[in-house]
Amino acid sequence: MTYKPDEVSLNAELINLFCEQKKAVRALMKRKNERSLWNTVVAFQNYPFHTATGLPYVYELKKGRDGEHNRELIVSKCKESKR
Repeated sequence: MTYKPDEVSLNAELINLFCEQKKAVRALMKRKNERSLWNTVVAFQNYPFHTATGLPYVYELKKGRDGEHNRELIVSKCKESKR
């Protein structure tokens, strides 16, 4: 018997996100085109990256009125950054 089958656990969400990111990177390596690159950029929103000097940051894509990503990227420092 499954407890609350309509709810997805945080762990399941993270696994799904990882699978989507991995799928996007594989597609980008196979087909080096604009669509594959864009799908990879979308897949890695809110992923913790680091600058060349080691400062952590994440990015998020804005959505337009139609709910689609409008290619405007918002970069912000991660909470763990001390600066």
